[in-house]
Amino acid sequence: MNNIIIGCYDGYTSVKTNNGGLYPFLKSLRNYNNKCKIIILCNKYKVYEELERCCKFFNAELHLFDLSEYNIQKKYYK
Repeated sequence: MNNIIIGCYDGYTSVKTNNGGLYPFLKSLRNYNNKCKIIILCNKYKVYEELERCCKFFNAELHLFDLSEYNIQKKYYK
């Protein structure tokens, strides 16, 4: 069985940032393991073309979600 890596990506405007970013992360991951399955979760309102191209280039699945469709209630436990 292959390794599965799941991550959430949200809020940036570029896959390359001053502190790294998704592109360098995926590049180093693929250098280490080119057969693992990568799943990236992203708010559907924050997807942009560069992100889609990057995921396609590194063979990462991009799954979109919309939390506004759900009634999320915070629960606090003591």
